[in-house]
Amino acid sequence: LSAPGFAQNAEHQVASASQEMTAQETAMIDAYNQKNWRSALTLAERLSKQSPDSVAILRVLGASETQLGRYAEAEPVFEHLLRLVPQDPESLAGLCLVKKELERDDALETCLAAVKHNTSILALHQITAKLLTKAGRNAEAREQYLQAPRLSPENLAILPALTSLDAELGDEQKALERTREAIARHPNVEILYLNAISW
Repeated sequence: LSAPGFAQNAEHQVASASQEMTAQETAMIDAYNQKNWRSALTLAERLSKQSPDSVAILRVLGASETQLGRYAEAEPVFEHLLRLVPQDPESLAGLCLVKKELERDDALETCLAAVKHNTSILALHQITAKLLTKAGRNAEAREQYLQAPRLSPENLAILPALTSLDAELGDEQKALERTREAIARHPNVEILYLNAISW
């Protein structure tokens, strides 16, 4: 999940909560927007001690932890956010990613709830589809993957997974059509498919 997906309009959220952003809040937002995750994390940790229920600060904290691969640290942050703002789409998306990376038993359930409340994050559909595939729920996985062309028409990376699911579901004709589409649209189609599917 991209950084803006977690803390979209963070500057506005911080400003709304406090009416006037402090220099540290401004620095946190700037670091976050510049993808300087370590600085954003350090500032968000400090600010969250002063404002432990600030949704905007906690979103930056959770997203920065996630971007740095600190999933175990990010998990309680997103859980706290969901206690503050139940069914919050950004927090659900963050928790979905974190639970998937930590291989939590309830990762699929969390991701299905997240994708229900936020249909516009491509990576969220991809994560949910992978978890559904792993659970043997291939028809549902295909439906999640089919969101990719709607959200990102130029994204061809999803075609190998869709082709494989089509074949597993017995729709060889659709699998063949997807393979032809990939060949027509991608000059080095073998890169897309290499080690991505097995027939």
